[in-house]
Amino acid sequence: MICKINEINTDNVFNYNFGRLPSGVAFGLCFLLIMIVSSPALSQEESVAQTQDATTSQEQITAQEAGASETDTQSFVEQANTIKAVPVIDLSAEMRATLERQFEQIKSLEEQEDAFSENLGEAYLGYGKLLTQVGRLDEAREMYAKSLHLAKINHGVYAIEQRPVLKAMFEMHEAKAESQEMERYLRQLIWLEKKHPDIDDNYSYDLVLKMGNLFIDQYLASPRRTEAGLEKINKGITFMNYAVNRYGDRPLSEVLMPYGELALLYYIRSQVNQELLRSQNESSRFRTQRDKDQFPKFRLADQGATAQGFARLEEYLYKAQNENQLEHQVRALRDIGDLYLLFGNTSLAERHYNKAWLQAAQLSEDNELVKSFENPVKIPDFNYAGERRNLVQGAAKVSVPLSMRISKYGKVRNIVAQQDGSLETKYIQRAKRTLRRFKFRPAIENGKMVATENFSHSTDLILKQSEIEKASQVN
Repeated sequence: MICKINEINTDNVFNYNFGRLPSGVAFGLCFLLIMIVSSPALSQEESVAQTQDATTSQEQITAQEAGASETDTQSFVEQANTIKAVPVIDLSAEMRATLERQFEQIKSLEEQEDAFSENLGEAYLGYGKLLTQVGRLDEAREMYAKSLHLAKINHGVYAIEQRPVLKAMFEMHEAKAESQEMERYLRQLIWLEKKHPDIDDNYSYDLVLKMGNLFIDQYLASPRRTEAGLEKINKGITFMNYAVNRYGDRPLSEVLMPYGELALLYYIRSQVNQELLRSQNESSRFRTQRDKDQFPKFRLADQGATAQGFARLEEYLYKAQNENQLEHQVRALRDIGDLYLLFGNTSLAERHYNKAWLQAAQLSEDNELVKSFENPVKIPDFNYAGERRNLVQGAAKVSVPLSMRISKYGKVRNIVAQQDGSLETKYIQRAKRTLRRFKFRPAIENGKMVATENFSHSTDLILKQSEIEKASQVN
């Protein structure tokens, strides 16, 4: 038997003579060689924002999905032919009929076409999306895996046709709140797009923003200045930077880049690094010289993070000025002022607030940006692209209404509880301690920072499990 294999990306044809081997064995060897030739080892130089390696997940693909022997092929065919319909419960008649139609289409294709039909792969993908909609996520994952396998066989390991499947798998794991799997498939998708630099669309933009915002939300849900917290921040920076670097040439009227999210991330990173540096300096006093020599050198105060946060907002301002986008100019100037205020530079903060206020005077009085100067606002308030999600939204909490004075430099003073005595004193004291750590953008009048008396603000406290149990016993 003669097996001809066209090597991927070349015009060379290799001829292999298997002599008098049985046709089944020869076919298996042919198929194995096709998979080996079409699945070259992946380069480790591909990364997200030059820091994240995507080879692990891709190696799993080439090893587990693309590298099929004759036995693997037979197993895949048998598995494809044993799909069982799961009873649909509590669904509308229309959705039930749609699921049944899609399932019947798959069975028909399996009978009429071969196991590696491109049409079958598309049918698996469609059925997987329907299963995701009705919450049958494990079955959906099985369909997506089959669809991805067929996309690789029909189009190749680097084929851009895999994108719809990878996106569907990302969204399925998002529904299951599996952030690690979301990250895995998004990295795979980014790696794939880097193999096709000629493709310049916004296909993955929303997914990248979701991933970056998810890391922000995870940190804010448990804002601990630890190495684990820093890891979340750095991952958020990686994805947000990728979004700006890849899609930043789009006009502001089309899409808003996550400049503010990056300013927030870099600000948090500077604070976390400062705390980690302080902790390490304290612990180093109890170490011997040998321990100090062996202990990894810790990062210095993260001046780079501070500069990069300002650089992203300045980039936003420059873009807004070039595109003559007045609202974006006001927002950029205001947020640069916020960042200066967070770092304690009140003079530069007031200078940028003044510029922002003068620009905002050209907008209508009911514009949200104009209103943002009328009362104090807790900062940082850098939410540009995507939605911020409260990951502790379902947790038991108590809201403590407070009244305070906000100084002209945004500091909290003279906190007084606004309640009827129903709240325990410990909650009031805890809310006061929390509020003192906040900083506010002060009200801006005629371009000047001014103090605000008797400003009302409610602080939400997440209750500990012991507090919840105690409350339930009392009730």
